[in-house]
Order: sequence, then structure tokens, then C-alpha cells
Amino acid sequence: MSLVRLEIKNFVIIESAEIDFAPGFTAITGETGSGKSALIGAIQFGLGHRADQSLIQHGSRRAEVALVFNTNPEVDNWLDAAGIQPNDDQTVLLRRQIEAEGRSRSWVNGASVGANQLKDLSQQLIEIHGQHGWQLLTQPEGPRKILDWHAERQDALLKNLWTDWQIQKKLAEEQASNAIRIKDEMERLERELELLEGIHPSPEAWLQIEAGIKRKKNASQINESLQEGLRLLSGGTDGALKKIRAAEAALRSISEMEQQVVPVADMLGQAATLVEESHRDLRKLHGKQDEDLLAQSDVEQRHRSWMDAANSFKCRPIDLSSVLQLKQLRLTELKQQMASDKKDEEEERSKRAFLSACEEWTIARNKAAASLGESVTRIINQLGMTGGQFHVQLTPIEPGPNGCERVDFVVSTNPGAPCLPVGEIASGGELSRLSLAISISAKKKETTSAVIFDEVDAGIGGVSAKAIGAYLRQLGKGKTILAVTHLAQVASQAKNHIKIEKITHPQGANSRIWSLNREGRILEISRMLSGDTGSPLSLKHAENLLDQLP
Repeated sequence: MSLVRLEIKNFVIIESAEIDFAPGFTAITGETGSGKSALIGAIQFGLGHRADQSLIQHGSRRAEVALVFNTNPEVDNWLDAAGIQPNDDQTVLLRRQIEAEGRSRSWVNGASVGANQLKDLSQQLIEIHGQHGWQLLTQPEGPRKILDWHAERQDALLKNLWTDWQIQKKLAEEQASNAIRIKDEMERLERELELLEGIHPSPEAWLQIEAGIKRKKNASQINESLQEGLRLLSGGTDGALKKIRAAEAALRSISEMEQQVVPVADMLGQAATLVEESHRDLRKLHGKQDEDLLAQSDVEQRHRSWMDAANSFKCRPIDLSSVLQLKQLRLTELKQQMASDKKDEEEERSKRAFLSACEEWTIARNKAAASLGESVTRIINQLGMTGGQFHVQLTPIEPGPNGCERVDFVVSTNPGAPCLPVGEIASGGELSRLSLAISISAKKKETTSAVIFDEVDAGIGGVSAKAIGAYLRQLGKGKTILAVTHLAQVASQAKNHIKIEKITHPQGANSRIWSLNREGRILEISRMLSGDTGSPLSLKHAENLLDQLP
């Protein structure tokens, strides 16, 4: 992974520049005011940082920057998520313009994107260390990420366990809420079933109730008709039975005189028998009327109960038996649901899994904090921060997706000085050297293809400068390292060397940027040593510095 190429047009003091980068440590040098800061600013502009018209070179209508990086899996994932086609040569091209009117436009592989998208992508490509701080160090979770990388812990695992716990916790809360609702519904169903089961509903029972109600409505008429029937059949001398018997007796009295009346007398006898039987049946019916009146009183009560239930359940009385079955079925379902829901157990399981992982993380973080603190302290003392101390503070907090502690980096840059948060360090050079020490010490997950150090050697020299150069060269194995430096001891250890020179002319000034060969490097390092490129002594010293490289 590396930064491959940089193209700049009309940016501040740089009219035009095309720079091809090689892997490893590249030193960027030049006189004060030559345009080194403009070069770093152009890279930052191309990565989506602040943009306004002041960045456009005087007399131009627009400024433009293009950067080419070798891609990596994180970048490929970003491109895929953004719907941007990858390049066939496994590179990604970032391009940005700003017009004199203030409008800024950005592209990734030719696809238009917003500045925020560009800045988001850049975090997968490059890190910038300097007076404004290391990008990751200034992020709220930056120290924790660095420490977890050093502890060889994958924060995605902890976050997944946290997410699982929160999901199960929410489900358990929903279940508890549902349990209250289910309990209320079950209690309501039990009251309704008590009402329904008390009236024993069935279609046949309702038909009987309806028939009983009809009989009660006609009871008076039925009684009168029964009494009239009894009277007509046997009432006094006018009753049908006596008249039939009298007629039969009259005919039988002449049967010896007239044989033909015998069959008629026999039929009258049979009729009398039928009338007698009918009279007995009517008397029984009439006698049951009092009993029926008591039974009809019960029918009225049952009818009222059925009608009340039908109104309550908004159905026909004949359908109450179906309502009863549905209510019984629903109650059974709810009981089964209550018995099968075990979300609280699952929530407790996921909680134990997360907290157990947190304990492991805490142990690993404490161990990694100690080793990282020792290593960074040792390195910053070699980089000119004599007596400096670096510590990783772990502060217990409420459990969260990143564990149970907050991670802070604190540093003391002078002997006896109190340790303060890294972000409160005043010196940009000290912050840059601290970033270098952390980069070297931490077992970092390599997510970026290039690193820029600005002011990394500010305020130091001699042995410390040589140590910085050595560490930068070590860090450059496998990626592109760019370092703006004023010290020959640092620049001499670079694998590659870029020089920036300001050229003035009547119309203004431009910065010229080019890569140096060995002869050019000797001249530039000589200038950095003595301020004179023609001094035989400084030229020899510069050549010796380069010859010391492996």
C-alpha cells in the first residue's frame, strides 16, 4: 500500500507539480518559505480538508489537486459501498478542484463525491502527523483503537457482543411489556369465560329458550282454550261426552227393533271413548300450567342472561357457543406463549458473554497499556524529549460497545512536569514526534498506505535527529512515509528525497518541486548542514551521511 502520485495545479505558490512517489521514507526539504507547507496543504486539500479561494494561486481561476494511491481491502469496500467502479490497475484516484467563485468539486475514480466523502475515504489511505495532531489521536476513540490494536484485540468482536446484549435486552423488555399485556388479556378472557360457561351456550339451548319465551307470551290464551275445551267436552249437561253417551244410549234402546242402528251406536261408543281420553289429556295439560309458569320464570332469566352476553360480545345469541370456543382457544394460546417466552434468560446469557469479554479486554488493555507506555517513553527520550513520560490511562466507565473503560493518552514532555492529555501539548514538533513513537511502538492494524510527518524534528538536533531519521526509515518498510524536515541527519536517512525551491520572478513566485538523485541529495544535505552547497567540508560530510545508510 502506498501513495503513488501527486499532481498540483495553481495551489497557493505551486503553479504546477507532478510527483511520483516510491515506497519507503521520503524526505521533503527546502528553504523556509519555499512551499513545503503548501505541498502538505495541497495533499490535505485533495483529501477533503478545508477549502476556500485563498488556496488558488494569484491570477488563476481554479486550483486542482489529484492523488493516486494503491488500493487496499478497506478502500475496495468503501468504493463498493459508495457504488464507485474500481480501477483495473488496483489504484484509486482522488481529484479535487476549487473555483475562484468558491465552489469546490471532488471526484473519486471519476465519480463525483462530496468533500465529506472524500475525507472519509482518506482515513483509509493516509495519516497526517504534525502541529495539528495525528488524525487518529484527535478522534474521541483514537487512543482506544490504538491500544486495542497493540493488545491484538478486534474491537468488532466486543461490539458484536454488546449489540447482541442490547438486542436481547430490548427483546426482554418488550417481552416484559408483552407479559403485562398478556396477563391483562388472560384475566379478561377468564372473566369472559366465566360468564359464558355460566350460561352453557349451545344452538339447541337457545332454540329451547326461544320456544319457552313464545309459550309464556301465549300462556293466557292457551289456558283459556284448555278450559273451554274441557268445558265443551264434559261441562254439565251440555258437554260433548254426555251428549254422545246419551245418543248412544238412545240408539241401543231401539237396537232390537232396528238392527241397523247398532253400527252407529258402536261408533258413538268409540267416539265417547276418544272424547274421554282427550278430556284426560286436556286435564293433564291444564294441570301443568302452574308448573309451566314456574319454568317460564326461569326461561326469562336465562333469556336475559343470553341477551346480555350477546350484547357484550356483539354477536347473535345463537353464536355464543362459537364465541366461547374462540375465547377458550385464545386463552390456551396465551398460556403456551407465556410458558415458551424465555427472552429474559437469553438476555442474561448475552449479558454474561459481553461482561466476560470485557474482563478479558480489561486485562489485555492493562497489559498493553504498560508495554505501550514503556516503549513510547523510551522512544520519545531518544527523539529529543529528554525526561519525557508517556502513559496510557484506563478509567472505568459504564459498560458500552467499546468495553468498560475509557482510554486516554497522557504525556509529560519535561522532567517533573505533570502528565497532560496528548491534545494539550503545545509544541507541534513534540506532538509529531510523539505520533512517530506511537506509530513505531503500537502493533497497529495497517489500514493506511501513507503517513506524513510535519515538524517531526522541530527543536532538536544531533543524536535525537539521527534517531528520528532511523525510526522514519524503519517505519517506511512497506508503506510511503513523507517527512518535512530541516535536519540533514533526518533527510540523509531517507530512501527518497524531494526538494522544494521557491523561484521568484517579476510576476510573483512559484515553487519548483522535484526528486533528487544522489548528486542532488549531496548538494541539498550539504546546504542543510552549513547553508552552503559549495563547501568541500559540508559536501564531504553529506556524502558520508549517505554512505552510512545500509
